[in-house]
Amino acid sequence: MENSLKIELPLSWTKSPGENNLNILTSFNSCWISFSEIETIGYFRRELQNLISQNKKIIIRGVKPENMKSLLSDLNFKFYPIGSEALLDTSKDLFEKKSLKELIKRGQRHGRIREKNISNLDWVKYTDLWLNSAHAEEPKLKYLYRLEVDKHCKIFVMSAKDKYLGAVTISKNNPTKYQAELILRRKNAPVGIMEALIYHIKEELFSMGVKSFSLGEVPFVIKEKGIHNFIPLTLNAIGRGLKFAYNYKGLFNFKNKFNPLWKDVYLAAYPSLRPGMMFNIYSNSNLNDLVLYKLLKLGGKLSPHN
Repeated sequence: MENSLKIELPLSWTKSPGENNLNILTSFNSCWISFSEIETIGYFRRELQNLISQNKKIIIRGVKPENMKSLLSDLNFKFYPIGSEALLDTSKDLFEKKSLKELIKRGQRHGRIREKNISNLDWVKYTDLWLNSAHAEEPKLKYLYRLEVDKHCKIFVMSAKDKYLGAVTISKNNPTKYQAELILRRKNAPVGIMEALIYHIKEELFSMGVKSFSLGEVPFVIKEKGIHNFIPLTLNAIGRGLKFAYNYKGLFNFKNKFNPLWKDVYLAAYPSLRPGMMFNIYSNSNLNDLVLYKLLKLGGKLSPHN
């Protein structure tokens, strides 16, 4: 256990040989361990024990208890359902719907899909795509997934003439699983661009022997039945109330069209989840700025002077 990494890491975490780096965001005496790069579980355990010895409150998101239970439960973490992960089995033909196949074909007609990395990506075209993406003017959420194209990510782009129409970055969660991180679509891009990209990546990963392609998490969508705990019920009620700022239903509908297996993901908290710990995520993730931006925009639309 100390010298290998056999369990599935939280979402957006990567197994990184020769690299141990926990991204810790501190607020109100709580430590949010965001996406990180680790080589061994032994390192992770020691860092958690060190934080616990300092009486720190700890929160980790994107956890599946069945995979982390041997570690986190032994350290007295509690688990709270907060969303679901969309998983594609790369060996299966999950795109059998006629409407989806047609979308993919339409998208493929508009450009060529290529895999890039930090050394051969056309950064001028990528920056142009970023600035002209569907939500470019909005405050960006941070630390919930990997926003940057770096050595820990592959990037697939749809190119047409002198510009990128769309891009998807993926990170390696473990030897048999990759996860989609940043999904970018140019405003007014032709229909089917993103569907073609997702299909291409899924097929490419299958050819590499990768078993699972995660489309990432959709918060506030939970498959677990019979949840009666006050904290997750409250968190999800608040999250659904913020739909005007973060359209989780639209995100679910996009990912669900690929016929994924949905698996609940959890917040892991030590010793238990407290309001200050959630404020840590709320503020550090930039969700507060996004909510304010959407409220001001909504107010502007409702103003009689507009």
